Amino acid sequence: MDKREFLKQYRQLRILLGAFNDNLFLCRNDIQIIEREVYVDALENYYCPWYYFDTIIKSFEDALFDIRVRGIRISDSDKIDLDSQRKKIIEEYQRKTYKNLEKVPVATHLLTERTLILDSNKTCVALYRNYSQNPEKNKNIKIPLIEIRGKELESVIGDFLIINR
Repeated sequence: MDKREFLKQYRQLRILLGAFNDNLFLCRNDIQIIEREVYVDALENYYCPWYYFDTIIKSFEDALFDIRVRGIRISDSDKIDLDSQRKKIIEEYQRKTYKNLEKVPVATHLLTERTLILDSNKTCVALYRNYSQNPEKNKNIKIPLIEIRGKELESVIGDFLIINR
């Protein structure tokens, strides 16, 4: 998949990050798109585009200007006071049976090796929580990814300014 196809298929409909610079994404030659699969346990260290300080959720704007605000790793999402709507959706997703998962769009910053989930955050949190509650039963679940990979992704995806602190 090339970058234009990625924008058409994912950015316009699913990736709602305000700090995603489409023009830089298209013109930067060092950014690649690959498709791969990871086992569900790999989600442990992936980040959601949600931010917190002292267990309290903060907005992206607050996170940009307050260096104490951090990104949420999927494995730590249960320690944060998520709003009731997110909690409810995650609980509903935990009851689902996942077959034929759609590709989850993510971005991996190659210098820091941190991965940000661009869409399907609640689905990934639910899958990881199911895995962590019963690792033997769920260890072979694979998650299909469509992944943006590059160095210095902060200029393209502003969330990395916070995640890479």
